[in-house]
Amino acid sequence: MKICSITVDVDCLNSNFKGFGLRKPHYSYREFGLGLENILQFFDQYNVKATFFFVAKDVEIAENVTLLSAVADAGHEIASHSYSHPQGFRLLPLEDKTFELRKSKEILEDLTGKEVIGFRAPGWNISDDVLPVLRKLGYKYDSSVFPTSISILLKVLHYYAMRKRDALTRSTLGKLYYLVSPSTPYHTEERKLGEKGNSDFVEFPVQVTGFCRLPFFASFHLSYPSCIEMGYKTIKNRSIINYQMHLSDFVDYTVKEFSDEVPYQTGSYLPFSLKLTLTEKMKIWNKVFRIITEDYDYLPLKETLAYL
Repeated sequence: MKICSITVDVDCLNSNFKGFGLRKPHYSYREFGLGLENILQFFDQYNVKATFFFVAKDVEIAENVTLLSAVADAGHEIASHSYSHPQGFRLLPLEDKTFELRKSKEILEDLTGKEVIGFRAPGWNISDDVLPVLRKLGYKYDSSVFPTSISILLKVLHYYAMRKRDALTRSTLGKLYYLVSPSTPYHTEERKLGEKGNSDFVEFPVQVTGFCRLPFFASFHLSYPSCIEMGYKTIKNRSIINYQMHLSDFVDYTVKEFSDEVPYQTGSYLPFSLKLTLTEKMKIWNKVFRIITEDYDYLPLKETLAYL
């Protein structure tokens, strides 16, 4: 059996930008319902059961709780994407990291009645000191290590794009040595997320292609759709792969409804998913899922653990 785990980071404009460039009193959270409805309908077409990484603070809003429950009730896994989505998660004091991990787990478990065992750091911005905390709190896997060859370039570009914001927000990705970490799922060292070992904790690294280690996920494919088939050829023989997406991949932010919520480009990194119409994005997603479905069955990360 060959397994592909689809993961979705449920990042809202509020989670990512926290008021930066907002031109009205507050965010509408309208994207939450639109995006999740589109995602669930799309996944049904391909018989996908996925892992959804939620920012717990977003589901403290009453109207979003029902949407969280709808995802869980549809058979998808609920995992943690932190409590408040601090972009500089890696740079936080350990006490603050612990709060983000504990608080998000408690909220998501209370609302769904299901155990939360997975974590992904905002911006993949994680560090090794959090591993003992993850294990102590009952997490069984992480999916934040990004072993791409262009890690340094991505860090520099992000830092420049966010140059008008605070130091924590300008930080992205994780420890620099993660760029040479294993590119397939592995049990970690006791205290190092980026090294293979014999612990009971599992790392599902962000998917990269074969020899060149270029990103193989939705955000990259929106910018470079011509790389989809070429990149897939380098990983299609692996027994386990994953494909990461975001809530924004299923929302049309080009419509007037969101014109007062999407920040101006200057001084802030705007994902390409905010600039394309939903029709343009869906064309790309159908292409991706058609080729993956030919070779793989879909399982959420928690069920994939049994195959490692």
